[in-house]
Amino acid sequence: MSLRFSLSLFLFALGVRWISLALLGSDPSLYMVEDVNMYWPASAEILRHGAPSLFTMDGSTLFITERVPGYPLFLAFLRIFFGDSYIPILALQGIIDSGTCVLIGLLGAMLSNPIGRLSAVLAALWPNLIIHSNFLLSEALFLHLFVWMLYFSARFLTDPRPQFAGLTGLFLGVSLTLRSILQLAAPVMVLLAFTAPLIQRKPLKTAILSCIALALACAIPLSPLLTRNISAFDSAALSAQSGHHLLGWVVPLVRGIGDGTPHDLASRQTYEGYNAYLTENNIAPTDNPFRESARMSEYAFSELQKIPATWIARIWVQGAAINLAAPAVLIDPRVRALPKPSFYDTPGAGLGARLARFVEESSGAYFIILALGIAGAGLVLVFQGVGFIRLVHLSPWAALFSALMALYFLGVTGPITSPKYRMPLEPVLIILTALGLAAPLWKDLWQLLRAKTGLKA
Repeated sequence: MSLRFSLSLFLFALGVRWISLALLGSDPSLYMVEDVNMYWPASAEILRHGAPSLFTMDGSTLFITERVPGYPLFLAFLRIFFGDSYIPILALQGIIDSGTCVLIGLLGAMLSNPIGRLSAVLAALWPNLIIHSNFLLSEALFLHLFVWMLYFSARFLTDPRPQFAGLTGLFLGVSLTLRSILQLAAPVMVLLAFTAPLIQRKPLKTAILSCIALALACAIPLSPLLTRNISAFDSAALSAQSGHHLLGWVVPLVRGIGDGTPHDLASRQTYEGYNAYLTENNIAPTDNPFRESARMSEYAFSELQKIPATWIARIWVQGAAINLAAPAVLIDPRVRALPKPSFYDTPGAGLGARLARFVEESSGAYFIILALGIAGAGLVLVFQGVGFIRLVHLSPWAALFSALMALYFLGVTGPITSPKYRMPLEPVLIILTALGLAAPLWKDLWQLLRAKTGLKA
């Protein structure tokens, strides 16, 4: 892509995001959703104690263990200049997300310049990116850094050099300070840095140096956090989130989707079972959040083992399908405010029964938006399917990497469904959509249709 096009695309994407932000108005509840109840107060704590207090070892001012601290640090830095005003911060996120659109275009341009330009335009108009740039959540900043990682990963796969591996590792490590969802992928990336050069018949020295470069570069941004967790909590985990995630969400949803128990009730039952387990085994409470998370995880896995594997597999596949197809417009705060029940807390045995009950109890306006959104998402999925077939022919390695990415993120997310959890996949999905839209198939079908129409006439 040319510099002129990139700049024009950046300004276009920024205009779209700032207009979207202006249309939301000034109600804080429209921006402060979900995890913001943790991020915004945490940033205030950082300002009160100073950022170095995050990484002290005495335990007196330790906080932010439920999440990795990258986004609270980002907010704290910006609040030095903007105070408690969140609109300038969201405007800055719009700038960052506009840069992400250009990066997605550069990633697509590695296939061809037309695909790069079309990918950039699609990214500028992509609802999931626009909506999340207007939330005080880590997604917009995470995605920007994550796309840098994807870009240098693609450069490394086409030209295996240690410097590209190092840059991949650096952006992987910085991304992990914002969202720990990538932590299971990090060892695979290190292995890929070693095997990719060998597959392309590069010297063993290149493979070893690439592997070391990626691992060390990834460790640099994570080292303060890991040092703190190991020293203060005797844990090499990035956060203490996994226990609550498994116990509060995964186990209740697997049970609830299968037998119709609403999530809120299933979650309470799961925690009651966990507390009973602690009492029966005389396990004393602990003030170490990582140890508590490990206990919760152990109990959660023991509960999942009691559930038939086919049941779990079916629910995982259903969750993956929903996460791929869920219309992003449904998480727009104005749409979420329309009268409707909670999908998670809607009773119903099986996904179909729960979805039917959810639609029945939703307002007419919400149903119309849902139906149009699903129809649009279905059409986009068709283009993405065609795009993936084209990618297999154009670049088998890129297709394999894309497929593995999808399997990883959909597998890690499991039964928890929201367009939010599709965000790491959006760069790949956008490029696949561009490949599908530009496929010669549509031109051939149009010519065939014209020919048949002409014969009939």
